[in-house]
Amino acid sequence: EGKGEELPLSGGSVKAWVGALDVEEEGNWLIGGGGARCMWLWHLASRKVVSAMPTCGAVQCVSFCGDKMLSGGAESALYQWKRSGNLHSRVSTKEESTFSLAHRPLNANTDSRVLVTGGTSTDLAVYYRGGAEL
Repeated sequence: EGKGEELPLSGGSVKAWVGALDVEEEGNWLIGGGGARCMWLWHLASRKVVSAMPTCGAVQCVSFCGDKMLSGGAESALYQWKRSGNLHSRVSTKEESTFSLAHRPLNANTDSRVLVTGGTSTDLAVYYRGGAEL
């Protein structure tokens, strides 16, 4: 059996569940979020948290999106973060809580994207880069 290793949240001082994770394509960075109303960015080679990004609710979904990061959770908003940990944009949603998100480029030759979210609404929300701030 393979052995795992633990990565502390903010030096191990945070005691909260983590329910959303994503590793970027190159395998150098990890984002995660959960009950502490925060999303963390880890540099995997150094095993260190390099950014902690506060949100208003528990983080329930995260994803790398090009050179940015997306998060959603227990609030009526989606966040887009820069790799520096600074907030790029916050978009209000109809859902009280977002549980999942998926995105893809619309065209390999442009920067246009489609983002789909699922949450407490009975409908899926579809966002197109340029229509909303994402």
